[in-house]
Amino acid sequence: MSKYLRVMMLISLMLLTAVSVQAAVYGYVNMTGKNEERLKRELNTLEKLINTWKNGKVLYVHKVERNYILTKNFAYTVIFSGDRANISKFLTSGNYEGDFLKDIIVHFRFTSDAYCYCGNPGPDIAPYTTTFERKYSNPAQALEVIKNKDLTGLWLDFSKTRKRDYEKHLIDGKLVKPSADIVFYSLMFTEGNRLFGTSYTEKKIKPYRAE
Repeated sequence: MSKYLRVMMLISLMLLTAVSVQAAVYGYVNMTGKNEERLKRELNTLEKLINTWKNGKVLYVHKVERNYILTKNFAYTVIFSGDRANISKFLTSGNYEGDFLKDIIVHFRFTSDAYCYCGNPGPDIAPYTTTFERKYSNPAQALEVIKNKDLTGLWLDFSKTRKRDYEKHLIDGKLVKPSADIVFYSLMFTEGNRLFGTSYTEKKIKPYRAE
């Protein structure tokens, strides 16, 4: 091997090493409790801590409120980036349940009224659902699926990326009673790996005609 090739290989290896060192690492924690104000203070403290890390940033906070007969329970799922050393130290501190994040599976469920042939003469109208999954190796990219999106934005993305499936939902060129459910999973599409889910309720949507 020539000296030139050896030098180029060494430079390439150094660049790859530098990129891997600088790349953000991702993680999540679950925060639960009955006192929402206390949880908000803890979340604020956590965000300040994460901001001190290299590549540290809170990417998404998902809140769930459960109502019981005499009390309420609140749960926050916090997705964040940072460096491996600080995330590892934080996760092993034992303050919250959590783990590193890498591959994210996003489950999509789009439902609307649509024509169906249910044995009666002519078409009936009944709920119709399309489901599918996508895998993302970067959690930040996976979160772009719902970032600043409402029901209209989600259906617009659906119509552009899965035109044939989308058109099956139209009744005379219109969407009727549309809704969407988006669920995020870590590594595998199993209930035990579920991170959080979001539901988008019915809203009048102007149909998108894909070219």
